[in-house]
Order: sequence, then C-alpha cells, then structure tokens
Amino acid sequence: MKIIGIDYSLTSPALTLYNGNDTWNSNYTHFCLARNERQRQKWAEIRGITFDIYPEWVTDLQRYNGLADWVINCCITAMSPERPKAYIEDYAYAATGRVFHIAENMAILKDTLTKWGIKYDMIAPTVIKKYATGKGNANKEKMYDAFTDETNRSLLDEFNIKLNNPITDIVDSYYIAKYGYTHGNNT
Repeated sequence: MKIIGIDYSLTSPALTLYNGNDTWNSNYTHFCLARNERQRQKWAEIRGITFDIYPEWVTDLQRYNGLADWVINCCITAMSPERPKAYIEDYAYAATGRVFHIAENMAILKDTLTKWGIKYDMIAPTVIKKYATGKGNANKEKMYDAFTDETNRSLLDEFNIKLNNPITDIVDSYYIAKYGYTHGNNT
C-alpha cells in the first residue's frame, strides 16, 4: 500500500510517503524543502526526512510548476509497480491573504497528479486535526504533541529550532497520510 500525505503550501510544502502493508508502522519517509543549500546541509542528517532545495522561479506559474514537479519527484520511487494514492489537506476556508495564488498553486498540483495517474482526495484541515488530537480546532502545539507521543520522536530537538516550519508541515503531512491509510476506502 502506497500513500502520500501532502501538506501543500506556497512557502513550506511537506509530504509523507507511506510504503507499508496491513498495519500502520514506521515505513514512511518525510519530504520537505529547505530555503537554501546551507539549511539543507544543516538538516541533512535528520533521519527519515529528505530535504530538497526550494525550486528557483521567476514567475508565479514557474513557482507552481516547480512545486508540483517536486511532489512528483518525491513520489517517483513509489510509483512502481502501482501508483500511490495521494491525500491532500484541503483549503482552510477561513484563510486570508493570497488565496487566489494558493488556489492556482493547488490547481497545478492536482493537474500534475492527474497527468501522472495519481488519484487524490482532499481532506479538510479540521478532519485531520480531529483525527490526530480529538479536537477539530487543535493548534500546532497540540498536533506536535500528538505526533511526539505517537512516534516517540522530538523533531524540535532534531531540528534545533522553535515549533514552526518545516516541523509543523511534517507533522501535518504525517497525519494526512495516516488518515488516508486509515480511512482510504471511505473518502
């Protein structure tokens, strides 16, 4: 069973690729982007996480295509012999700011996944939060605490940074993948 959990954004996308079997286990890898080579090398030794450099871009369309291509490149190893199933965190309906840019970015991702034959489902952020913590309005700290309790892993110590990106994105992508694994036949 191959599952991809995608926490997609313009600035700090992350995904978790699960390649397991009948029971959820530690057979997953996280992928995220570093801002530059120095940051990537600083984090390179963190186990179970693959870091790439944020794609270069000049226009918004180049940016969106670069991010979608990055997702596909992360998934290439999982695409033989079967295509993985992708689960993507849906839009936050109370979001403000560059909502049209976010929507355009997501549309490019959906189009790219479709062209590669990867089926996807969108999952509401409140559903992921409730699945992880029992509360649909859980904050990042509660999500991180649930992740730490469940995986017995402190990403804060490993990254040696405050609770922020990419840690919170990795946590979200983990629970999106796990939700997809658990509820895949119901979405």
